[in-house]
Amino acid sequence: MSGGSDFYGTRKVDHFLEIGRGNLQIDEKIIEPWIKQCINNYRRSK
Repeated sequence: MSGGSDFYGTRKVDHFLEIGRGNLQIDEKIIEPWIKQCINNYRRSK
């Protein structure tokens, strides 16, 4: 899942997880499982 603003390449100081440009806002109920999955995948890769 992506809110359309990817976090790779040069640092984007105006990009934040959960809030994109304009009024894009992703509800915590949607993004929380995604973040947990990313953390679990990262831990398994170590």
